[in-house]
Amino acid sequence: MDPIQTLKSPPAEGHVKLAISICSNRPMYTRPPLSWMMLLHHLTAFGVPFALICRMQASLLPQARQECLDEALADECTHQLWIDDDIEVPHDCALRMLQNMRSRPEIDIIASNYCRKQDVLQYTAETLDGVMMESAGKTGLEEAEKIGMGLMLVKLDKLRGIPAPHFTVEWNEQYKKYQGEDRFFTSKLRAAGIRIFVDHGLSNWTQHWGDIGYNFRLWQRPEYGKIPTLGQMERGAE
Repeated sequence: MDPIQTLKSPPAEGHVKLAISICSNRPMYTRPPLSWMMLLHHLTAFGVPFALICRMQASLLPQARQECLDEALADECTHQLWIDDDIEVPHDCALRMLQNMRSRPEIDIIASNYCRKQDVLQYTAETLDGVMMESAGKTGLEEAEKIGMGLMLVKLDKLRGIPAPHFTVEWNEQYKKYQGEDRFFTSKLRAAGIRIFVDHGLSNWTQHWGDIGYNFRLWQRPEYGKIPTLGQMERGAE
């Protein structure tokens, strides 16, 4: 079934008001903002109400995310779409995730399992068994234990009962390193009984931009490894 056709009517649970939140304090690559323009055009064309709740001088990312969430809740938004400033998104990503939430009302979070900006293929999501979740060649939804917030849709009704802080950076004793605010957020929600799902089909069309666009197809190209990435060149100069 075409998700665009089904979403021309309001979801069964009621009216949708979408908050779109991007936090940044740095220059951006060209392709992510162009993809966001297409996303906004798509939402406007199909009559989905949205509010842009962003922080563009976010020197403290956890604080910026908290402000965006608090503003979305105060503005009585029903859903919040988080996009990182280096993520190129499919133009129909919001409609696809809203449709999945409509067809499966028990789902409160859907995210893209995008690739990390590294020299080897590594995804951001972890399975319920604590191992890296792979999305290449997959479709459908799969429940995850952890996931980054580069592209994530959150249903906000249950968050109203979860007190702040929702975002903070903490030391992870197991891995001997700091845990990002997105990991803290998803861990806190899972502890409150909120399940997180990865959309594999969406993941395969999401790009994470650095010195190049990172997507699983990058590692399938025969020329990859012959043209050094910025990270490889920096290590070579050490």
